[in-house]
Amino acid sequence: QNTFAQYGIYAYANTAPTVGNTWNDDLESDLGWTYSGSGTYTSTRNVIASDCAGGSCITGSPNSGTNVVNLKVCAISSTAYISKTFTIASGGGTWTFWYKIGSESDWDFLQYSTNGGTSYTNIVSGCVDTWTLASIALSAGTQTLRIRFYCDNSNNLLGSKTIIDDIKITNVASTGTTYAGYFNGNICWTGTSGACSDKRYKKDVVTIDGALNKVISLNGIYYYWRKDEFPSMNFSNKKQIGVIAQDVEPLFPELIATDANGYKTADYSKITPILIEAIKELQKQIDSLKSENQLLKNDVESIKSQLGIINIRDDNKNKNIKVKKIQTAEVKESVNYEENNQQNNNSGIIEDIPRAIP
Repeated sequence: QNTFAQYGIYAYANTAPTVGNTWNDDLESDLGWTYSGSGTYTSTRNVIASDCAGGSCITGSPNSGTNVVNLKVCAISSTAYISKTFTIASGGGTWTFWYKIGSESDWDFLQYSTNGGTSYTNIVSGCVDTWTLASIALSAGTQTLRIRFYCDNSNNLLGSKTIIDDIKITNVASTGTTYAGYFNGNICWTGTSGACSDKRYKKDVVTIDGALNKVISLNGIYYYWRKDEFPSMNFSNKKQIGVIAQDVEPLFPELIATDANGYKTADYSKITPILIEAIKELQKQIDSLKSENQLLKNDVESIKSQLGIINIRDDNKNKNIKVKKIQTAEVKESVNYEENNQQNNNSGIIEDIPRAIP
């Protein structure tokens, strides 16, 4: 361990802090529990499960969020449980979780084990339809924690079901990770820091497909660290910016690593090639829209040109009609003039003819 306390930097090479953190699981994402059982059982992380055929006294909604642990047995001599291994730092810790139970009193039990199921301790039996907190002291060291719902061989099931929510374990130390080191503080350097990227190191190279749609599904967020619950992480009080590892993992699992206790890290540098391909896909869409837009412009210009020819023809037609009207008027005027002159001439001739002698 190398400590530079004056800079707020604590570096751990190939090991984890010996001071533990609080481990919280609201069950809204998978943090590595094993779900199992025996006989006819249901052990899941999901919305509250339906009752067995006999019904249940459990009503209402989760203690928080959407998901709970469902431990349900619909046949006698069956069990359902969850388990996970933790390492508790020096001084020991506390394991707490909230529960509801619907079972046959004094026969079917909610139980816990700190040794992977070698032995169990009863917590409660019967019907408890209000969210109730269980609290269990943990000693320092590595231990497999298990929550089990046990149904005996009695035929009186009473809708045997237990639901668990909001599990918390204090003073958890991370061990067995593949990290070369932990740095929980601010780091400043004047040189370069690069990832190995030479072509000669790589094989099976393929282009990232569908990057744009996946990027659109991601959310960039502002957030604050839960500093008080993770004191050994030396989190900052300042407002942060980033992503949620559990949101990124289904889309880009290559960016996410998970340590032995289920905590996830995101490799932000690897988002860059994803953005490169997303921008290229977006540019293709833009170029396609530009081409379509140009075609539409060409169609519009063609239509305008055709309309212009029609207008010219209409103008010429109107001019021809006007000319014909003028010519017709002139002809009529000329005819009238000739007729008038002819009438005048005829009158003169008539006057010159001598009257017949009676």
